[in-house]
Amino acid sequence: MLQPIAVKNQSRFAKFGINSNFFFLLLFCYQTIVIFQGIDLADTGFYGTFYQQIFNDPQSVTYCFMFWLSGIIGGLFLKILPFAGLLGLRMLWVVVFTIIIIITYRLLKNYVSPGYLQISLFLLTLNLNNDPKEFYYNNFSSLLYVITAILLFNGLKNRQRIALFGSGFIISLNMFNRFPNLLGVGLALAIIYYGYLEKETVKTIVNNILVFIAGFIFATLVVILVMELLGHLQIYLDALKILAGIGKRPVQVKPNQDFYSISKMTRTIIHHWVVAVIMAAFLILSVLSFYFFENKLKRLVPKINYLFSLLKIIIITGLAILVVKGVITNLTVLYLITGICLIIGCAMIIFDSDKEINLLLFIGIFILLVHPIGSSEGIETVEIYSLWIAFPIVADRIIAVTSGTTFTFKNYIKPFRMSHFIHSNQLAEARKMIVALTIFASLFYTYDYPHSDMENRAAMRYSVDNKHMKGIFTTKERAEEINQLLAASSKYVKANDRVLAYDCVPIFHFMTETIPYTRNPWPWLYQSNTFKKELDIAVSNNRHLPVIVMQTALTLGNGKNWPEMTRSTQNEQ
Repeated sequence: MLQPIAVKNQSRFAKFGINSNFFFLLLFCYQTIVIFQGIDLADTGFYGTFYQQIFNDPQSVTYCFMFWLSGIIGGLFLKILPFAGLLGLRMLWVVVFTIIIIITYRLLKNYVSPGYLQISLFLLTLNLNNDPKEFYYNNFSSLLYVITAILLFNGLKNRQRIALFGSGFIISLNMFNRFPNLLGVGLALAIIYYGYLEKETVKTIVNNILVFIAGFIFATLVVILVMELLGHLQIYLDALKILAGIGKRPVQVKPNQDFYSISKMTRTIIHHWVVAVIMAAFLILSVLSFYFFENKLKRLVPKINYLFSLLKIIIITGLAILVVKGVITNLTVLYLITGICLIIGCAMIIFDSDKEINLLLFIGIFILLVHPIGSSEGIETVEIYSLWIAFPIVADRIIAVTSGTTFTFKNYIKPFRMSHFIHSNQLAEARKMIVALTIFASLFYTYDYPHSDMENRAAMRYSVDNKHMKGIFTTKERAEEINQLLAASSKYVKANDRVLAYDCVPIFHFMTETIPYTRNPWPWLYQSNTFKKELDIAVSNNRHLPVIVMQTALTLGNGKNWPEMTRSTQNEQ
Protein backbone atom coordinates (compact mmCIF):
# COMPACT_ATOMS: atom_id res chain seq x y z
CA MET A 1 0.00 0.00 0.00
CA LEU A 2 1.08 3.63 -0.39
CA GLN A 3 3.67 4.47 2.26
CA PRO A 4 2.99 7.33 4.69
CA ILE A 5 4.61 10.69 4.06
CA ALA A 6 7.62 11.21 6.29
CA VAL A 7 7.05 14.94 6.73
CA LYS A 8 10.33 15.57 8.50
CA ASN A 9 12.12 14.27 5.38
CA GLN A 10 9.97 16.15 2.86
CA SER A 11 11.49 19.64 2.58
CA ARG A 12 9.14 20.49 -0.30
CA PHE A 13 6.32 20.80 2.24
CA ALA A 14 8.14 23.43 4.30
CA LYS A 15 6.99 26.27 2.04
CA PHE A 16 3.42 24.99 1.72
CA GLY A 17 0.71 26.53 3.87
CA ILE A 18 0.80 29.66 6.02
CA ASN A 19 2.33 30.53 9.37
CA SER A 20 0.72 28.27 11.95
CA ASN A 21 -0.02 31.05 14.46
CA PHE A 22 -1.65 33.13 11.72
CA PHE A 23 -3.65 30.05 10.70
CA PHE A 24 -4.92 29.61 14.27
CA LEU A 25 -5.88 33.29 14.40
CA LEU A 26 -7.81 33.05 11.12
CA LEU A 27 -9.87 30.08 12.33
CA PHE A 28 -10.46 31.81 15.68
CA CYS A 29 -11.75 34.91 13.87
CA TYR A 30 -13.92 32.86 11.53
CA GLN A 31 -15.59 31.03 14.42
CA THR A 32 -16.06 34.31 16.27
CA ILE A 33 -17.80 35.98 13.32
CA VAL A 34 -20.59 33.39 13.16
CA ILE A 35 -21.57 33.40 16.87
CA PHE A 36 -23.53 36.67 16.91
CA GLN A 37 -26.55 35.44 14.95
CA GLY A 38 -29.21 32.82 15.48
CA ILE A 39 -31.42 32.10 18.49
CA ASP A 40 -32.32 28.49 19.21
CA LEU A 41 -35.12 27.87 21.70
CA ALA A 42 -34.23 24.29 22.66
CA ASP A 43 -30.60 23.14 22.94
CA THR A 44 -29.31 26.58 23.94
CA GLY A 45 -31.81 26.91 26.77
CA PHE A 46 -31.22 23.34 27.90
CA TYR A 47 -27.57 23.70 28.80
CA GLY A 48 -27.79 27.44 29.52
CA THR A 49 -30.34 26.73 32.25
CA PHE A 50 -28.17 23.87 33.50
CA TYR A 51 -25.25 26.27 33.96
CA GLN A 52 -27.49 28.81 35.73
CA GLN A 53 -28.98 26.34 38.20
CA ILE A 54 -26.19 23.83 38.87
CA PHE A 55 -25.08 25.80 41.95
CA ASN A 56 -28.34 27.66 42.60
CA ASP A 57 -30.88 24.80 42.58
CA PRO A 58 -29.15 21.65 41.30
CA GLN A 59 -32.14 19.36 41.92
CA SER A 60 -34.16 21.36 39.38
CA VAL A 61 -31.79 20.29 36.59
CA THR A 62 -31.28 16.68 37.71
CA TYR A 63 -31.73 15.33 34.18
CA CYS A 64 -28.81 17.49 32.98
CA PHE A 65 -26.44 15.97 35.53
CA MET A 66 -25.49 13.21 33.10
CA PHE A 67 -23.42 16.07 31.61
CA TRP A 68 -22.05 17.09 35.01
CA LEU A 69 -18.53 18.23 34.06
CA SER A 70 -19.59 20.63 31.32
CA GLY A 71 -22.26 21.87 33.74
CA ILE A 72 -19.61 22.64 36.35
CA ILE A 73 -17.44 24.51 33.83
CA GLY A 74 -20.38 26.42 32.37
CA GLY A 75 -21.72 27.17 35.86
CA LEU A 76 -18.37 28.48 37.08
CA PHE A 77 -18.06 30.56 33.92
CA LEU A 78 -21.41 32.26 34.57
CA LYS A 79 -20.58 32.66 38.26
CA ILE A 80 -17.31 34.41 37.46
CA LEU A 81 -18.80 36.39 34.56
CA PRO A 82 -22.51 36.77 35.41
CA PHE A 83 -22.89 39.40 32.69
CA ALA A 84 -21.58 37.03 29.98
CA GLY A 85 -24.95 35.59 29.00
CA LEU A 86 -25.46 33.59 25.83
CA LEU A 87 -22.76 35.46 23.92
CA GLY A 88 -20.25 34.60 26.65
CA LEU A 89 -21.10 30.90 26.37
CA ARG A 90 -20.52 31.17 22.63
CA MET A 91 -17.15 32.83 23.14
CA LEU A 92 -16.27 30.03 25.57
CA TRP A 93 -16.86 27.52 22.76
CA VAL A 94 -14.64 29.55 20.42
CA VAL A 95 -11.85 29.30 23.00
CA VAL A 96 -12.36 25.53 23.36
CA PHE A 97 -12.42 25.18 19.56
CA THR A 98 -9.16 27.11 19.21
CA ILE A 99 -7.47 24.88 21.80
CA ILE A 100 -8.64 21.81 19.85
CA ILE A 101 -7.17 23.20 16.63
CA ILE A 102 -3.83 24.11 18.22
CA ILE A 103 -3.23 20.83 20.05
CA THR A 104 -4.43 18.73 17.09
CA TYR A 105 -2.06 20.63 14.81
CA ARG A 106 0.85 20.08 17.17
CA LEU A 107 0.03 16.37 17.48
CA LEU A 108 -0.16 15.76 13.73
CA LYS A 109 2.37 18.22 12.27
CA ASN A 110 5.15 15.62 12.24
CA TYR A 111 2.97 13.07 10.49
CA VAL A 112 0.89 15.16 8.08
CA SER A 113 2.39 17.77 5.77
CA PRO A 114 1.65 21.20 7.28
CA GLY A 115 -0.16 22.59 4.24
CA TYR A 116 -2.45 19.58 3.91
CA LEU A 117 -3.01 19.59 7.68
CA GLN A 118 -4.18 23.19 7.45
CA ILE A 119 -6.50 22.38 4.54
CA SER A 120 -8.11 19.47 6.40
CA LEU A 121 -8.57 21.43 9.65
CA PHE A 122 -10.02 24.31 7.62
CA LEU A 123 -12.55 21.97 5.97
CA LEU A 124 -13.54 20.51 9.34
CA THR A 125 -13.98 24.03 10.71
CA LEU A 126 -16.24 24.99 7.80
CA ASN A 127 -18.30 21.86 8.41
CA LEU A 128 -19.10 23.16 11.90
CA ASN A 129 -21.86 25.20 10.30
CA ASN A 130 -25.23 24.12 11.69
CA ASP A 131 -23.88 23.06 15.09
CA PRO A 132 -24.84 24.78 18.36
CA LYS A 133 -22.42 27.66 18.88
CA GLU A 134 -22.35 27.58 22.67
CA PHE A 135 -19.98 25.61 24.87
CA TYR A 136 -21.72 22.33 25.68
CA TYR A 137 -21.10 18.65 26.36
CA ASN A 138 -20.63 17.46 22.76
CA ASN A 139 -18.04 20.02 21.68
CA PHE A 140 -16.27 19.81 25.05
CA SER A 141 -16.12 16.01 24.64
CA SER A 142 -14.11 16.50 21.46
CA LEU A 143 -11.45 18.46 23.37
CA LEU A 144 -11.24 15.75 26.03
CA TYR A 145 -10.97 13.04 23.37
CA VAL A 146 -8.14 14.89 21.60
CA ILE A 147 -6.27 15.31 24.91
CA THR A 148 -6.80 11.61 25.60
CA ALA A 149 -5.41 10.75 22.15
CA ILE A 150 -2.30 12.89 22.71
CA LEU A 151 -1.56 11.34 26.10
CA LEU A 152 -2.25 7.79 24.91
CA PHE A 153 -0.17 8.19 21.73
CA ASN A 154 2.81 9.74 23.49
CA GLY A 155 2.54 7.30 26.37
CA LEU A 156 2.77 4.31 24.04
CA LYS A 157 5.30 5.77 21.61
CA ASN A 158 7.67 7.10 24.30
CA ARG A 159 6.88 4.40 26.88
CA GLN A 160 5.68 7.01 29.39
CA ARG A 161 3.32 5.36 31.85
CA ILE A 162 2.45 8.65 33.48
CA ALA A 163 0.94 9.69 30.12
CA LEU A 164 -1.00 6.41 29.96
CA PHE A 165 -2.27 7.11 33.47
CA GLY A 166 -3.25 10.61 32.33
CA SER A 167 -5.15 9.28 29.31
CA GLY A 168 -7.23 7.03 31.57
CA PHE A 169 -7.78 9.99 33.89
CA ILE A 170 -9.17 12.15 31.04
CA ILE A 171 -11.42 9.32 29.82
CA SER A 172 -13.03 9.28 33.25
CA LEU A 173 -13.56 13.06 33.13
CA ASN A 174 -15.10 12.64 29.69
CA MET A 175 -17.54 10.08 31.11
CA PHE A 176 -18.71 12.64 33.66
CA ASN A 177 -18.99 15.18 30.87
CA ARG A 178 -21.27 12.91 28.80
CA PHE A 179 -22.08 9.52 30.25
CA PRO A 180 -21.93 7.52 26.95
CA ASN A 181 -18.26 8.56 26.76
CA LEU A 182 -17.71 5.72 29.22
CA LEU A 183 -17.14 3.73 26.02
CA GLY A 184 -13.85 5.62 25.69
CA VAL A 185 -12.41 3.02 28.08
CA GLY A 186 -12.29 0.88 24.94
CA LEU A 187 -9.21 2.87 23.91
CA ALA A 188 -7.39 0.23 25.92
CA LEU A 189 -7.62 -1.65 22.61
CA ALA A 190 -5.06 0.82 21.23
CA ILE A 191 -2.64 -0.41 23.88
CA ILE A 192 -3.17 -3.99 22.73
CA TYR A 193 -2.90 -2.96 19.07
CA TYR A 194 0.37 -1.07 19.55
CA GLY A 195 1.75 -3.88 21.68
CA TYR A 196 1.04 -6.22 18.77
CA LEU A 197 2.78 -3.90 16.31
CA GLU A 198 5.83 -3.56 18.57
CA LYS A 199 5.81 -7.24 19.49
CA GLU A 200 5.72 -6.38 23.18
CA THR A 201 5.36 -9.07 25.80
CA VAL A 202 1.95 -9.87 27.24
CA LYS A 203 3.21 -8.67 30.62
CA THR A 204 4.11 -5.24 29.21
CA ILE A 205 0.74 -4.88 27.47
CA VAL A 206 -1.18 -5.92 30.59
CA ASN A 207 0.83 -3.51 32.77
CA ASN A 208 0.14 -0.66 30.36
CA ILE A 209 -3.59 -1.44 30.43
CA LEU A 210 -3.54 -1.57 34.24
CA VAL A 211 -1.89 1.87 34.37
CA PHE A 212 -4.54 3.21 31.95
CA ILE A 213 -7.35 1.71 34.05
CA ALA A 214 -5.73 3.01 37.25
CA GLY A 215 -5.91 6.53 35.84
CA PHE A 216 -9.57 6.02 35.04
CA ILE A 217 -10.39 4.68 38.51
CA PHE A 218 -8.39 7.39 40.29
CA ALA A 219 -10.17 10.18 38.38
CA THR A 220 -13.54 8.53 39.02
CA LEU A 221 -12.89 8.47 42.76
CA VAL A 222 -11.73 12.10 42.72
CA VAL A 223 -14.85 13.24 40.85
CA ILE A 224 -17.14 11.26 43.17
CA LEU A 225 -15.46 12.92 46.17
CA VAL A 226 -15.92 16.37 44.60
CA MET A 227 -19.56 15.56 43.84
CA GLU A 228 -20.14 14.49 47.43
CA LEU A 229 -18.56 17.68 48.77
CA LEU A 230 -20.76 19.78 46.46
CA GLY A 231 -23.89 17.81 47.34
CA HIS A 232 -24.16 16.62 43.73
CA LEU A 233 -23.55 12.88 44.06
CA GLN A 234 -27.12 11.78 44.76
CA ILE A 235 -28.41 14.11 42.06
CA TYR A 236 -25.97 12.55 39.59
CA LEU A 237 -27.15 9.06 40.54
CA ASP A 238 -30.75 10.19 40.09
CA ALA A 239 -29.83 11.43 36.62
CA LEU A 240 -28.44 8.01 35.75
CA LYS A 241 -31.70 6.44 36.93
CA ILE A 242 -33.63 8.75 34.60
CA LEU A 243 -31.20 7.85 31.80
CA ALA A 244 -31.79 4.15 32.44
CA GLY A 245 -35.52 4.74 32.30
CA ILE A 246 -35.48 6.52 28.93
CA GLY A 247 -33.13 3.86 27.59
CA LYS A 248 -36.06 1.42 27.48
CA ARG A 249 -38.98 2.07 25.16
CA PRO A 250 -42.24 1.50 27.05
CA VAL A 251 -45.01 -0.45 25.36
CA GLN A 252 -47.28 2.59 25.07
CA VAL A 253 -44.67 4.58 23.11
CA LYS A 254 -44.92 4.10 19.35
CA PRO A 255 -41.72 3.23 17.45
CA ASN A 256 -41.85 6.50 15.47
CA GLN A 257 -41.94 8.42 18.77
CA ASP A 258 -39.02 6.50 20.24
CA PHE A 259 -35.87 8.67 20.13
CA TYR A 260 -33.72 7.69 23.11
CA SER A 261 -34.09 3.97 23.75
CA ILE A 262 -30.85 2.02 23.49
CA SER A 263 -32.20 -0.18 20.69
CA LYS A 264 -33.32 2.84 18.66
CA MET A 265 -30.00 4.67 19.06
CA THR A 266 -28.05 1.51 18.19
CA ARG A 267 -30.04 1.00 14.98
CA THR A 268 -29.60 4.66 14.10
CA ILE A 269 -25.82 4.75 14.48
CA ILE A 270 -25.31 1.49 12.54
CA HIS A 271 -27.56 2.77 9.77
CA HIS A 272 -25.57 6.01 9.59
CA TRP A 273 -22.23 4.19 9.37
CA VAL A 274 -23.51 2.01 6.54
CA VAL A 275 -24.90 5.02 4.67
CA ALA A 276 -21.62 6.93 5.14
CA VAL A 277 -19.53 4.08 3.75
CA ILE A 278 -21.88 3.55 0.79
CA MET A 279 -21.88 7.26 -0.07
CA ALA A 280 -18.09 7.50 0.15
CA ALA A 281 -17.59 4.33 -1.90
CA PHE A 282 -20.01 5.66 -4.52
CA LEU A 283 -18.08 8.95 -4.74
CA ILE A 284 -14.70 7.21 -5.08
CA LEU A 285 -15.96 4.75 -7.70
CA SER A 286 -17.75 7.51 -9.61
CA VAL A 287 -14.58 9.61 -9.85
CA LEU A 288 -12.44 6.66 -10.94
CA SER A 289 -15.04 5.46 -13.42
CA PHE A 290 -15.53 8.90 -14.96
CA TYR A 291 -11.81 9.43 -15.62
CA PHE A 292 -11.33 5.83 -16.72
CA PHE A 293 -13.96 6.21 -19.43
CA GLU A 294 -12.66 9.67 -20.32
CA ASN A 295 -9.20 8.21 -20.97
CA LYS A 296 -10.63 5.31 -22.97
CA LEU A 297 -12.79 7.52 -25.20
CA LYS A 298 -10.06 10.10 -25.71
CA ARG A 299 -7.86 7.41 -27.23
CA LEU A 300 -10.64 6.45 -29.61
CA VAL A 301 -11.93 9.97 -30.39
CA PRO A 302 -9.26 12.62 -29.60
CA LYS A 303 -11.61 15.55 -30.33
CA ILE A 304 -13.99 14.42 -27.59
CA ASN A 305 -11.81 16.27 -25.07
CA TYR A 306 -13.97 19.42 -25.40
CA LEU A 307 -17.10 17.41 -24.69
CA PHE A 308 -15.66 16.10 -21.43
CA SER A 309 -14.56 19.60 -20.40
CA LEU A 310 -18.14 20.79 -20.93
CA LEU A 311 -19.49 17.77 -19.07
CA LYS A 312 -17.32 18.57 -16.03
CA ILE A 313 -18.64 22.14 -15.97
CA ILE A 314 -22.20 20.83 -16.17
CA ILE A 315 -21.59 18.34 -13.34
CA ILE A 316 -20.04 20.95 -11.04
CA THR A 317 -22.79 23.46 -11.81
CA GLY A 318 -25.46 20.83 -11.24
CA LEU A 319 -23.98 19.83 -7.89
CA ALA A 320 -23.81 23.48 -6.81
CA ILE A 321 -27.49 23.89 -7.72
CA LEU A 322 -28.32 20.80 -5.66
CA VAL A 323 -26.59 22.44 -2.70
CA VAL A 324 -28.64 25.63 -3.09
CA LYS A 325 -31.84 23.60 -3.50
CA GLY A 326 -31.13 21.66 -0.32
CA VAL A 327 -30.67 18.27 -1.98
CA ILE A 328 -26.98 18.17 -1.05
CA THR A 329 -26.75 19.40 2.54
CA ASN A 330 -24.15 19.92 5.22
CA LEU A 331 -25.05 16.43 6.42
CA THR A 332 -24.19 15.04 2.99
CA VAL A 333 -20.70 16.47 3.40
CA LEU A 334 -20.47 15.01 6.91
CA TYR A 335 -21.51 11.55 5.72
CA LEU A 336 -18.96 11.67 2.88
CA ILE A 337 -16.11 12.75 5.17
CA THR A 338 -17.03 10.06 7.69
CA GLY A 339 -17.27 7.35 5.04
CA ILE A 340 -13.97 8.32 3.42
CA CYS A 341 -12.25 8.25 6.82
CA LEU A 342 -13.62 4.76 7.48
CA ILE A 343 -12.71 3.34 4.07
CA ILE A 344 -9.27 4.90 3.58
CA GLY A 345 -8.38 4.91 7.28
CA CYS A 346 -9.14 1.22 7.79
CA ALA A 347 -7.24 0.34 4.61
CA MET A 348 -4.21 2.24 5.89
CA ILE A 349 -4.34 0.47 9.25
CA ILE A 350 -4.52 -2.93 7.54
CA PHE A 351 -1.90 -2.43 4.82
CA ASP A 352 0.54 0.29 5.92
CA SER A 353 3.71 -0.41 7.83
CA ASP A 354 4.26 2.90 9.66
CA LYS A 355 3.49 2.03 13.29
CA GLU A 356 3.04 5.57 14.57
CA ILE A 357 0.66 6.58 11.76
CA ASN A 358 -1.29 3.36 12.30
CA LEU A 359 -1.57 4.03 16.04
CA LEU A 360 -2.84 7.57 15.42
CA LEU A 361 -5.37 6.30 12.89
CA PHE A 362 -6.50 3.52 15.20
CA ILE A 363 -7.17 6.06 17.95
CA GLY A 364 -8.79 8.51 15.52
CA ILE A 365 -11.13 5.95 13.98
CA PHE A 366 -12.04 4.57 17.41
CA ILE A 367 -13.11 8.09 18.46
CA LEU A 368 -14.95 8.55 15.15
CA LEU A 369 -16.95 5.39 15.79
CA VAL A 370 -17.53 5.66 19.54
CA HIS A 371 -18.09 9.35 20.21
CA PRO A 372 -21.51 9.57 18.45
CA ILE A 373 -22.89 6.55 20.33
CA GLY A 374 -25.58 7.67 22.75
CA SER A 375 -26.91 10.44 20.51
CA SER A 376 -30.47 10.11 19.25
CA GLU A 377 -29.34 11.67 15.96
CA GLY A 378 -26.39 9.32 15.50
CA ILE A 379 -23.49 10.85 13.60
CA GLU A 380 -25.54 13.86 12.51
CA THR A 381 -24.99 15.86 15.71
CA VAL A 382 -21.76 14.50 17.21
CA GLU A 383 -19.58 13.28 14.33
CA ILE A 384 -18.55 16.82 13.39
CA TYR A 385 -16.62 16.85 16.68
CA SER A 386 -15.09 13.39 16.18
CA LEU A 387 -12.93 13.81 13.05
CA TRP A 388 -10.03 15.95 14.25
CA ILE A 389 -7.47 13.13 14.17
CA ALA A 390 -8.66 10.70 11.50
CA PHE A 391 -9.58 13.15 8.74
CA PRO A 392 -6.28 15.10 8.48
CA ILE A 393 -4.30 11.86 8.17
CA VAL A 394 -6.67 10.42 5.57
CA ALA A 395 -6.84 13.73 3.67
CA ASP A 396 -3.05 13.88 3.57
CA ARG A 397 -2.95 10.39 2.14
CA ILE A 398 -5.57 11.14 -0.51
CA ILE A 399 -3.79 14.34 -1.60
CA ALA A 400 -0.45 12.51 -1.74
CA VAL A 401 -1.75 9.82 -4.10
CA THR A 402 -0.56 10.15 -7.69
CA SER A 403 -1.10 7.99 -10.73
CA GLY A 404 2.42 6.66 -10.20
CA THR A 405 1.49 5.26 -6.79
CA THR A 406 2.07 1.55 -6.49
CA PHE A 407 -0.33 -0.56 -4.42
CA THR A 408 1.18 -3.82 -3.18
CA PHE A 409 -1.25 -5.26 -0.60
CA LYS A 410 1.58 -6.98 1.26
CA ASN A 411 2.65 -8.92 -1.83
CA TYR A 412 -0.45 -11.10 -1.82
CA ILE A 413 -1.28 -9.95 -5.34
CA LYS A 414 0.68 -8.45 -8.17
CA PRO A 415 1.41 -4.73 -7.62
CA PHE A 416 -0.35 -2.25 -9.90
CA ARG A 417 -0.26 1.47 -10.56
CA MET A 418 -3.09 3.95 -10.32
CA SER A 419 -2.14 5.14 -13.83
CA HIS A 420 -3.96 2.06 -15.14
CA PHE A 421 -7.15 3.97 -14.33
CA ILE A 422 -6.42 7.67 -13.92
CA HIS A 423 -3.66 10.23 -14.52
CA SER A 424 -2.07 12.47 -11.90
CA ASN A 425 -3.52 15.65 -13.41
CA GLN A 426 -6.98 14.06 -13.28
CA LEU A 427 -6.53 13.12 -9.62
CA ALA A 428 -5.50 16.69 -8.87
CA GLU A 429 -8.51 18.00 -10.80
CA ALA A 430 -10.91 15.72 -8.93
CA ARG A 431 -9.46 16.77 -5.56
CA LYS A 432 -9.80 20.46 -6.40
CA MET A 433 -13.41 20.07 -7.51
CA ILE A 434 -14.39 18.05 -4.42
CA VAL A 435 -12.68 20.52 -2.07
CA ALA A 436 -14.30 23.49 -3.87
CA LEU A 437 -17.76 21.91 -3.59
CA THR A 438 -17.17 21.09 0.07
CA ILE A 439 -16.20 24.69 0.80
CA PHE A 440 -19.19 26.01 -1.15
CA ALA A 441 -21.67 23.71 0.60
CA SER A 442 -20.22 24.44 4.05
CA LEU A 443 -20.23 28.21 3.56
CA PHE A 444 -23.75 28.10 2.14
CA TYR A 445 -25.07 26.26 5.18
CA THR A 446 -23.10 28.50 7.51
CA TYR A 447 -24.70 31.59 5.99
CA ASP A 448 -28.28 30.44 5.55
CA TYR A 449 -28.77 27.89 8.33
CA PRO A 450 -27.72 28.95 11.85
CA HIS A 451 -28.56 26.23 14.36
CA SER A 452 -32.37 25.88 14.66
CA ASP A 453 -32.83 29.42 13.32
CA MET A 454 -32.75 28.68 9.63
CA GLU A 455 -32.87 32.10 8.11
CA ASN A 456 -30.76 34.31 5.89
CA ARG A 457 -28.11 36.03 8.04
CA ALA A 458 -28.74 39.34 6.27
CA ALA A 459 -32.18 39.40 7.94
CA MET A 460 -30.77 38.68 11.40
CA ARG A 461 -30.37 42.23 12.68
CA TYR A 462 -32.74 42.26 15.65
CA SER A 463 -32.05 41.49 19.29
CA VAL A 464 -34.13 40.27 22.20
CA ASP A 465 -34.72 42.65 25.09
CA ASN A 466 -33.10 40.50 27.76
CA LYS A 467 -29.81 40.87 29.64
CA HIS A 468 -28.77 37.28 28.92
CA MET A 469 -29.33 37.69 25.17
CA LYS A 470 -27.27 40.82 24.56
CA GLY A 471 -25.15 40.71 21.43
CA ILE A 472 -27.22 37.93 19.81
CA PHE A 473 -29.29 38.78 16.74
CA THR A 474 -32.13 37.04 14.93
CA THR A 475 -34.92 37.94 12.52
CA LYS A 476 -37.40 40.69 13.31
CA GLU A 477 -40.29 38.21 13.60
CA ARG A 478 -38.50 35.88 16.03
CA ALA A 479 -37.22 38.75 18.17
CA GLU A 480 -40.71 40.29 18.34
CA GLU A 481 -42.40 37.09 19.43
CA ILE A 482 -39.79 36.32 22.08
CA ASN A 483 -40.06 39.88 23.39
CA GLN A 484 -43.85 39.49 23.56
CA LEU A 485 -43.43 36.27 25.56
CA LEU A 486 -41.05 37.95 28.00
CA ALA A 487 -43.35 40.95 28.44
CA ALA A 488 -46.47 38.83 29.01
CA SER A 489 -44.82 36.33 31.35
CA SER A 490 -43.23 39.04 33.50
CA LYS A 491 -46.72 39.65 34.95
CA TYR A 492 -46.80 36.12 36.37
CA VAL A 493 -43.21 34.98 37.03
CA LYS A 494 -39.97 36.34 38.40
CA ALA A 495 -36.47 34.92 38.86
CA ASN A 496 -36.31 31.68 40.92
CA ASP A 497 -40.02 30.93 40.43
CA ARG A 498 -40.83 27.37 39.35
CA VAL A 499 -42.13 27.18 35.80
CA LEU A 500 -43.15 24.36 33.48
CA ALA A 501 -41.91 25.48 30.06
CA TYR A 502 -43.53 22.97 27.72
CA ASP A 503 -42.27 21.39 25.60
CA CYS A 504 -39.31 22.74 23.58
CA VAL A 505 -38.70 26.23 24.99
CA PRO A 506 -36.03 25.83 27.72
CA ILE A 507 -34.57 29.15 26.54
CA PHE A 508 -37.38 30.73 28.59
CA HIS A 509 -35.78 29.45 31.80
CA PHE A 510 -32.40 30.83 30.76
CA MET A 511 -33.76 34.28 29.90
CA THR A 512 -35.93 34.61 33.02
CA GLU A 513 -33.73 32.69 35.50
CA THR A 514 -36.74 30.58 36.45
CA ILE A 515 -36.47 27.07 37.87
CA PRO A 516 -37.62 24.01 35.86
CA TYR A 517 -40.56 22.23 37.49
CA THR A 518 -39.85 18.67 36.29
CA ARG A 519 -36.09 18.44 37.05
CA ASN A 520 -35.47 19.09 33.35
CA PRO A 521 -35.67 22.41 31.48
CA TRP A 522 -36.60 20.53 28.30
CA PRO A 523 -39.45 18.07 29.12
CA TRP A 524 -39.75 17.05 25.45
CA LEU A 525 -36.75 14.80 26.09
CA TYR A 526 -38.86 12.64 28.40
CA GLN A 527 -40.87 9.76 27.02
CA SER A 528 -44.49 9.76 28.16
CA ASN A 529 -44.03 7.33 31.06
CA THR A 530 -40.97 9.20 32.36
CA PHE A 531 -42.72 12.56 31.98
CA LYS A 532 -45.69 11.35 34.02
CA LYS A 533 -43.37 10.02 36.72
CA GLU A 534 -41.46 13.32 36.85
CA LEU A 535 -44.71 15.29 37.11
CA ASP A 536 -45.74 13.12 40.07
CA ILE A 537 -42.37 13.72 41.75
CA ALA A 538 -42.67 17.47 41.14
CA VAL A 539 -46.19 17.60 42.63
CA SER A 540 -45.06 15.71 45.74
CA ASN A 541 -41.99 17.95 46.22
CA ASN A 542 -43.70 21.31 45.69
CA ARG A 543 -46.55 22.90 47.62
CA HIS A 544 -47.70 25.05 44.70
CA LEU A 545 -48.41 24.28 41.08
CA PRO A 546 -46.17 26.10 38.59
CA VAL A 547 -46.91 28.72 36.01
CA ILE A 548 -47.07 26.94 32.64
CA VAL A 549 -45.56 28.42 29.49
CA MET A 550 -46.55 26.34 26.45
CA GLN A 551 -45.44 26.77 22.88
CA THR A 552 -48.10 26.66 20.17
CA ALA A 553 -45.85 26.34 17.14
CA LEU A 554 -43.27 23.78 16.02
CA THR A 555 -39.73 25.04 16.68
CA LEU A 556 -37.70 21.91 15.90
CA GLY A 557 -37.25 19.89 12.71
CA ASN A 558 -39.38 21.45 9.98
CA GLY A 559 -40.16 24.33 12.30
CA LYS A 560 -36.60 25.57 12.62
CA ASN A 561 -37.43 28.71 10.69
CA TRP A 562 -40.26 29.59 13.06
CA PRO A 563 -42.20 31.90 13.07
CA GLU A 564 -41.80 32.83 9.38
CA MET A 565 -42.78 29.38 8.14
CA THR A 566 -45.76 29.19 10.49
CA ARG A 567 -47.18 32.47 9.21
CA SER A 568 -46.62 31.65 5.54
CA THR A 569 -48.24 28.26 6.02
CA GLN A 570 -51.25 29.83 7.71
CA ASN A 571 -51.59 32.36 4.90
CA GLU A 572 -51.60 29.60 2.31
CA GLN A 573 -54.35 27.82 4.22
